[in-house]
Amino acid sequence: MIVFDFHNTLSLKSGKFNSFYVPKFLKQLEKGKIPDVEIGINDMKSILKKYKKDDDSWYETIKKSKIDAKTLMPAIDNIIYFIDSIQSKGFIFAVASMLEDENFIHDLLYYCFEQKGRISAFNLKTIVSTYGLKETNIKSNDRNDKWPHIEVIMKRNNLSFSKENIIIIDDDINIIKYMSSIGVNGIYISTIKDWTDYTKNYGRLVVTNSFSNK
Repeated sequence: MIVFDFHNTLSLKSGKFNSFYVPKFLKQLEKGKIPDVEIGINDMKSILKKYKKDDDSWYETIKKSKIDAKTLMPAIDNIIYFIDSIQSKGFIFAVASMLEDENFIHDLLYYCFEQKGRISAFNLKTIVSTYGLKETNIKSNDRNDKWPHIEVIMKRNNLSFSKENIIIIDDDINIIKYMSSIGVNGIYISTIKDWTDYTKNYGRLVVTNSFSNK
């Protein structure tokens, strides 16, 4: 099983790191242009709420906005290539997020994959955020511990994987190091260049880029 982080791994960073450019981003979006500035997910959600009616799902809202998939997922082409390259090996793809709403993650991924003419590799049962941790009695042993998230993913899907059969991909090096210390293979991805490098060498992914103790 491969467990992805969401913020800055599959999608944008979480915080408002370029809020100065939000008016420019919004102006370009409203003119039907692909914005040439990057903003954080928090700003993105604020913008999307301008399109959201009470009963709208996040998917319907994003679709109304007509935001380009690459704006929401800058590395989407690399991610699709990576998934395509190893999907035949029978991997299950999941998401473990410390903060984000599960429905938002699901709908954003569904929309972006659809915009690329693909079916999303992720479903709600394989997406777990902090809010989903109520489904397990296992508590985090460290602020960088995502094992409770993984336990919920396995519980929801009636799966049972040993730690050495799980890979976690994250942009936080401390999470990678901690998860590797408990036996989970960890891969550090922080930029699109990282994705490019890893997708070119996916056959040696775990061996060459893992912090595993094995």
